[in-house]
Amino acid sequence: MQGNEKPSAASLEDIYLEYVAPIRAYLYRLSGDRDLAQDLVQEVFYRATRSLLMGKRIDYVSSWLYRIARNLYLDHVSRIKPKYEVVYYDELDHYGSYGAEEISRDLERRDMQMKIQQTLSLLPETQKTVLLLRDYHELSYAEISGVMDITVSAVKSLLFRARLNFRTHYQKLTVEEGEKNG
Repeated sequence: MQGNEKPSAASLEDIYLEYVAPIRAYLYRLSGDRDLAQDLVQEVFYRATRSLLMGKRIDYVSSWLYRIARNLYLDHVSRIKPKYEVVYYDELDHYGSYGAEEISRDLERRDMQMKIQQTLSLLPETQKTVLLLRDYHELSYAEISGVMDITVSAVKSLLFRARLNFRTHYQKLTVEEGEKNG
């Protein structure tokens, strides 16, 4: 949205439809809590709508929404320690008529996703944020700079350290699990 024009109901709806899923996914990966992510998403779009209706000029909608989401998350964790969700399900009901190979692949994928979420939970918030914004949501360095209010060179440096830290924690988690199962 450029200039001082007031957004129409259609443009607000378009923004919501385009960004609700990525913002929800970002907040879920950041917090590890689906309910919290959903609550924060509602607040993100409430604040965004209010700002747009008041005539706020927005140059990059995506980075602006991620910044609101990040700030809401940081406000939340400063008040309450986040919980990490563990999902249990009856595998027989879930898989129905799948073959053994499909079940095995699905379980491996779920195991890897759980390890990734556990590894992310071990990272400092800034490293977690930069990894999610760059590698999962594919924001540019400039957009991440706007979200995190740091320079582009600081984004690159932080991303390098975050990837290194993530690899170290992920490998350690994988080795520990192998020793436990082996």
